Amino acid sequence: MTKIFVLRRSTLILVGILLVAAVIGTFYVRSLLGNEAVPVAATTAEYHIAIVEYEGSTKDGKAYEIYRFDPGTIYVQHGQRVTLTFHGLHGAHHSIVIDGYNIQDHVSKGEATSVTFTANKKGTFRILCETHDETSNLVPMVGYLVVG
Repeated sequence: MTKIFVLRRSTLILVGILLVAAVIGTFYVRSLLGNEAVPVAATTAEYHIAIVEYEGSTKDGKAYEIYRFDPGTIYVQHGQRVTLTFHGLHGAHHSIVIDGYNIQDHVSKGEATSVTFTANKKGTFRILCETHDETSNLVPMVGYLVVG
């Protein structure tokens, strides 16, 4: 024996309305979430780097100052547009060089200096203060830009 299902017209209309609402709701939620991928280079990653000083002394009493970038390592994506803002908290003047990117600038105490570039080379690159490099200081003032 075959079973036959009989649906009322009102039930069919209700099911149709629910299906249309589900389709419209799906498109609405997708539009809110923005399911399209945004290219890495379309956004700019911003990093703030403080220039800080530590004072100390050796066992024999010789005083020294150590300057550093904080944070000391910045990680960015290859192809990412990057802005690094250096904040001069300590030290009179710092000449900043980013190896491999031909970027040179300076920052003084109480000021901020920003450099913007596209991280188009993969690898690890030194961020160096030429004022406090290896030859002029007990400990060099060096940070790292890691592009992966």
